[in-house]
Amino acid sequence: MIMQPDLVTAEMFADGLRSCARNAATSRLCKATPGEIRRRPVYPNYAHCPYATEMETIAKMDDFASANGFAMHGRHHEIYMGDPRKAAPEKLKTVLRHPVQNIS
Repeated sequence: MIMQPDLVTAEMFADGLRSCARNAATSRLCKATPGEIRRRPVYPNYAHCPYATEMETIAKMDDFASANGFAMHGRHHEIYMGDPRKAAPEKLKTVLRHPVQNIS
């Protein structure tokens, strides 16, 4: 998921999809769909790790939330702080955010 500024319209999004379809290097982006993230309480975690360890980090987040009276609720999302084309995997930084609900 990549946040877009409010000025991006549905027509602009459709134009972008048409443009990427003409380029073999970006053609898989043509499966992108616009959407919204519903705002709710989240458990954030700053992870300085390769993308490959994401599921391990989410499991730790789940354990921490449970120990503090919360449960993961809904789908998590990631905010990438580095460029995988330029940084080594072990240097990539990601913010993981997972919605939670109070269970205590």
